[in-house]
Amino acid sequence: MRRIVVPKDPPRSDALNEVDPKAAYATVQTLPPRERALLATCLLAGMRPSEVQALRRCDVDQENGRINVTRGYSGTTLTTPKTAAGIRRVGLLDSLSAEIRIWREWVTEHRD
Repeated sequence: MRRIVVPKDPPRSDALNEVDPKAAYATVQTLPPRERALLATCLLAGMRPSEVQALRRCDVDQENGRINVTRGYSGTTLTTPKTAAGIRRVGLLDSLSAEIRIWREWVTEHRD
């Protein structure tokens, strides 16, 4: 019988360490408003895409500068986080607040 040796610490990619945050944000700013708001929220608030997609308007408290994270998507199913630590408040940077404001204005203007 042949044994498989599993390393204690799997190799990690340093690809994210090589990304210039300013360059990434500059790229995000070239996108249409919806995609721009989604990616800016991931980058500037450190949220997972599944959490950002599950946000409702009431979760984004621009007045107090925070985002309430209480759910996310697992595939196509809306779920609550696996642990209590997944339910949290994330700080809302001024630059992200501006992106969300632009998206909300765009949605209001383009409603059918």
